[in-house]
Amino acid sequence: ALASRTGAARARPTRVRAQRFAGLELLFDLIFVFCVAQLTRIYREDPSWAVAGTAVLLFIPVWWAWVGISFAADRFPADDAIARGLVIGAAGATGVMGLAIPSVPGSGEVPFALGYAAVRFIVALYYLHVRATAPDGGHLARFYAAGFGAVGAAWLVSAVLPPTPRLVIWEIGRASCR
Repeated sequence: ALASRTGAARARPTRVRAQRFAGLELLFDLIFVFCVAQLTRIYREDPSWAVAGTAVLLFIPVWWAWVGISFAADRFPADDAIARGLVIGAAGATGVMGLAIPSVPGSGEVPFALGYAAVRFIVALYYLHVRATAPDGGHLARFYAAGFGAVGAAWLVSAVLPPTPRLVIWEIGRASCR
C-alpha cells in the first residue's frame, strides 16, 4: 500500500490517522485491481494479438495512475482532509478509467483519457499541497507537479482529438512516463 513501502506510516503522528489513510490506500488498490480485471476480461473475451496489444497499452496508464499517487503519498506523506480528498479523487478518476476499458477502442476512449488526465492533475495538486512540508522547501514537489500537470494536459487535449491523433498523443504520453 501507499505508505507502508517507505516507512512513511511510522512518521504519522497518531495511529488512528494512519489507519484512516491506510483505508484509502486499500480503496485505491481495489480500484487498481478492478482496472486490471477489466483488462483481463477484454482479453478473455477475445484472446487475439490485437486485443492483447490494446490491453497492454491501456495497462500502462492504469499502472502509472496507481504508481503516481502511491509514490506521491510515500515520498511526501500527508494525512489531512485535503490529502485524503485528493486520494479519493484519484481513486474515482481511476475508477472511470476502469469503467471505460471495455469500450476502448471506441466510445470508451474519451472517458478513459479524461479519467487519466484527472488522475495526473490530482497527483500534481497533491504535490503542490505537500510542497510546504517537503524537506527541500518544495522544489522536488513543484518539479513533480509540473511533470504530472504537463502529461495530464496532453491527455486532456487527446480527449478532444479524433481517434488517430488521440492515439499518437497517448503514445507520446506513455513514452514520457519512462
